[in-house]
Amino acid sequence: SLHKIGLSPDGTTLFTLNTISGMQLWQVDGMRPLLKQHVDTKHGMISSAVFMADGRRMVIASEDGTAFMIDPGTGR
Repeated sequence: SLHKIGLSPDGTTLFTLNTISGMQLWQVDGMRPLLKQHVDTKHGMISSAVFMADGRRMVIASEDGTAFMIDPGTGR
């Protein structure tokens, strides 16, 4: 089930966090999928995510409170 959504600072990309399929990125114009992948935190499911101010990175937090940064274009 969907448990979080967020918007990039420039308003062009939306992310969704889903308990089944992980994280998905969408192009807002036309709602075209950009990236769908399960981000392996090695510390449980993703509990929260936010775009950095420049929109080029995201901070992801897992259930145990571990946080890390990823490139939303690659998911790494």
